[in-house]
Amino acid sequence: MGLDNVSLTNYEDIAYHMKKLMHDESYVRYIYGMVESSNRKDPEETWYVIQQMIHISELKGYSSVQAWGSALAGGFYLDRGNAMAAYDNFLKAYEIFISEDMTEGQAYCCNGIMMVYNHYGQFENALEWGLRGIDMAEEHDLGELIFSISVNMASIFIDYEMYDQAESLIERFFMSKLYYNPETVILRNNHKARIRLAMSFEDDALELIERTEAIAVRNKVEGLRHLILLTKADILSSLGENTDAEACYRESYEYALKHKNHEKDEILKKWGLHYLRLGRLEESEQKLMQAESLARNSEKRFMLSKILTHLTELYSLKGDFRKAYGFSKMNNQIMSDILNSQTSEAIYRASEKNTQAAEKSYKELYESINVLAETGKKITSELDMEKINWILYEEISKLMKVDSVAICTFDEDSGYLDYEMFIERGEKIPGMKVKIGEKISFAEHCIARNCDILIKNSHREYMKYIPENNISTESQFEILPKSLIFCPMIFAGKTTGVVTVQNYEENAFSYTDLSRIRLLAGYISIAVENSRLYREARHSSTHDQLTGVYNRREIHSIGHAISQGLRKTDDPVSVLMLDVDNFKSINDSYGHHTGDAVLKKIGELIKKVFEGSGYAGRYGGEEFMIIIHGKTHEEVVHLAEKARGIIQETAIEIKSFIVIATVSIGVDIEDARSFNLSKSIVRADNALYMAKQGGRNRVVVTQQ
Repeated sequence: MGLDNVSLTNYEDIAYHMKKLMHDESYVRYIYGMVESSNRKDPEETWYVIQQMIHISELKGYSSVQAWGSALAGGFYLDRGNAMAAYDNFLKAYEIFISEDMTEGQAYCCNGIMMVYNHYGQFENALEWGLRGIDMAEEHDLGELIFSISVNMASIFIDYEMYDQAESLIERFFMSKLYYNPETVILRNNHKARIRLAMSFEDDALELIERTEAIAVRNKVEGLRHLILLTKADILSSLGENTDAEACYRESYEYALKHKNHEKDEILKKWGLHYLRLGRLEESEQKLMQAESLARNSEKRFMLSKILTHLTELYSLKGDFRKAYGFSKMNNQIMSDILNSQTSEAIYRASEKNTQAAEKSYKELYESINVLAETGKKITSELDMEKINWILYEEISKLMKVDSVAICTFDEDSGYLDYEMFIERGEKIPGMKVKIGEKISFAEHCIARNCDILIKNSHREYMKYIPENNISTESQFEILPKSLIFCPMIFAGKTTGVVTVQNYEENAFSYTDLSRIRLLAGYISIAVENSRLYREARHSSTHDQLTGVYNRREIHSIGHAISQGLRKTDDPVSVLMLDVDNFKSINDSYGHHTGDAVLKKIGELIKKVFEGSGYAGRYGGEEFMIIIHGKTHEEVVHLAEKARGIIQETAIEIKSFIVIATVSIGVDIEDARSFNLSKSIVRADNALYMAKQGGRNRVVVTQQ
């Protein structure tokens, strides 16, 4: 959310400064007249007044008034999403306010600069400027500014899902009603409703936002209606009130367009996410792509990262793994840029400190974060899981003393935690799978509670995480490393696994080490997802999506590759053409959906029969091709008969009925010297035709 619209009280304060400095009551009355004649919160009227302030103050050399004009222009630009123009105006005003020793103006600019940094995804810098502004406002009892900065800071905490901090901040600065006005009450209630929604108290959230909506209507606060409607839409979406939710999303977007608010991308993002949850993928794609374009054009990097995460999930659901992988890579680059911006600012803050100790401290922080950033880049640029593990081990060893590292992926469908491998003291150790639900693993505790774990001595602390009755013998823990860190990997709001680093000595890790691993876990979660999407993208380019066997192009490619290598061997090569009998009548009788289900099941059975013995592909329609290399005549015929028999005996259950399918198979077996793929396919196809003519559900082998 941007800086809240400037209230009439702000203009009264500005007019007071102008009167004090200019002694020109006619101009003061002019400013008052312009503000009061404008429709409250009308952006065009407001912008005209600001321009007049800047113009006349520059003309007459009134520097303080010029500073206020620039500060207000910064707020206006920020509300329109032009963060660079906002920053320039806030900084210009801030420097004048410092020279004029005007604390109120400095605090106002701190508020604006905080929101500019948040616009670019630099949470650390945003927080620093916000705290600086609050300190000034509290010291001089500037209640309106305390509220304004607090509301915006709470909004940032909510964006980063730090709900406890947001609620604490809201309650702290809203205990007194001394500085209440409708705008601050609306913003406070909107934040509280968002927090209650995040905590799954939808009914409470809805009641609060409806009360807030009434306050906005009663006080004619039009400029904040889009925020109220957006929160209401999210609550209704969570409650399953989809028609009403969509109406609120639409109305919120229309208000944002009318008042030229910069939250249009946020509205479109949440609207698209609503459709994504409903499985309405085309509508979700349209909204998310609109949001992506707006966020990219206004350089809202943190917002863009969130949108790209949702687009990755969307295209993964659509089966377009190439696009999903592409958006995931873009998201990784943006997150790297955000982190690098923060490291640069860490050095800037260090240079502001005047002591050698502070310089050293910030330099170490900078170097540490830079190593993590570079490690993150290396990890996310790699697609092979084994190499990702090695990079993690080698790079994290530069920052802390580790004996072993591992990445554990979590598949909710299978119910297993999968450690593909461990790297221990420079050696690759075979991984293992752990069944979720048995509660015998630190990683399971980490995933179930979505929490980090720092263990100083596992021999003494294991009972905090593993129920006593699940431990067969205490000696099983004697071989464990004593110091352990476990951090969950989160991608698109879901826990996808765990990163662990371990050391056999006790007290080997600190909370600083935990923070480092937590940061890397974000990179690793992206890398794991990239690896998965890449594998699926490759799989989809070589496999038939319906049946799971190779597609026609790939099975031909495999056949040609075998043909090229035959000069080195005399092993026989066989081509089998398999066709589903009476498939047209299955489609005509039961529908194409049933036909697809039959083909899918037959594909599964063919893969199972020929796995390890040959290569199976879908040749076209209901026809499959299998290539077998190195099997004797008898072995090939046995496999063909086995496939035919298993398919005949399998009852394919589809909804409320069962389909029994049979297949006919034509087989051509050649020795290496005479094998030609194209000719062998023709001969196998002729044998298939003979099988069909001979009554179907049979295997026919070409005669040599």
